[in-house]
Amino acid sequence: EDERPGCEEEAAAGATEDASAADDVPEVMELCDAAEEAADEPGKLVDVIRGIGRRLRLSPGDRDLLSDFEGIGHLCRALAAPPHEWRGGGMIALCRG
Repeated sequence: EDERPGCEEEAAAGATEDASAADDVPEVMELCDAAEEAADEPGKLVDVIRGIGRRLRLSPGDRDLLSDFEGIGHLCRALAAPPHEWRGGGMIALCRG
């Protein structure tokens, strides 16, 4: 355990920030639906993919939901189809995750 002054307060503050940030990011299921809806709109799809990355960093337990409910499939179908065709901002956002 770290004995430096203020470390416990910093850790508590970080946990509070993570919890409030999690409230600002939609749930994985909402993001999966949004990915399907944004398939034809490159800018929106990039935003959804970035949202998925934020959600998974905030709540690693949601990773299972992404695969259990076809979230990965929705993303792959969207990225494979025009106008993306595995290129562009959506692919960059997915790779940077």
